[in-house]
Amino acid sequence: MLRSHFMGAEPPSRRAYPSTHERLLQALRACIHVQELDDALIFANVERPFGEVDPLPPDVRVFALNIRRVSTLGDSGAVRLDQLALRL
Repeated sequence: MLRSHFMGAEPPSRRAYPSTHERLLQALRACIHVQELDDALIFANVERPFGEVDPLPPDVRVFALNIRRVSTLGDSGAVRLDQLALRL
């Protein structure tokens, strides 16, 4: 299931960068979209999190999928991940 999704500029960075670097990084962070999944990625719920990928803004250049909390990956979940990777 979809735990959260956000653009890269939304969560504050814990690192401190010089102001010149920070301005450049802020612009780059706006091009990042992150999704965090949790629970099982199986037939019954595999389409819900991936439906969020299609309406991404056109300026998104990096898509990060965090699956560290996914407890089970069924065959349909694996196929859908493969399809997503090919499309991106």
